[in-house]
Amino acid sequence: INAPIDEVFEFCACADGFEEHFPHKLVWPSGKSEWRRDSRFEFRFRQFGFWVPWHGKFVEWEHGKKFVDVLERGMMRFYEHTHLFEPKESGTQYTDRIRFSTGLGRWMDRIVLRLMIRPTFAKRHRNMKAALEQGTACTQRTRTIG
Repeated sequence: INAPIDEVFEFCACADGFEEHFPHKLVWPSGKSEWRRDSRFEFRFRQFGFWVPWHGKFVEWEHGKKFVDVLERGMMRFYEHTHLFEPKESGTQYTDRIRFSTGLGRWMDRIVLRLMIRPTFAKRHRNMKAALEQGTACTQRTRTIG
């Protein structure tokens, strides 16, 4: 992403930035929370015509380098998402690492990976890159206005 690492991290590490680049309609039943180590978050997103609940917690947080969230309650038996940020000459290398299990076996995990996870993350990355490189990301607008 052709943007400074601090901007990319800030955009990814807040509920507003997440909502801006997430490719599905979101609802925050308890409101948006502040994101940091040990904080919890709750949202629902609409996919394939169904509302999918997601309750998670941030278990690691290294500002400007990485953060990790885990699913505490939702549609998967296990889900761990590591967000990695590395400075590069042209900006920031952003990497998602996902470990998950539906609890229904490898065959179902492969279907979920192909139909849900890969397309969702591909679109998230396109949305994130566009918002940050075009200067339309919520963190950039706030900084410019404020």
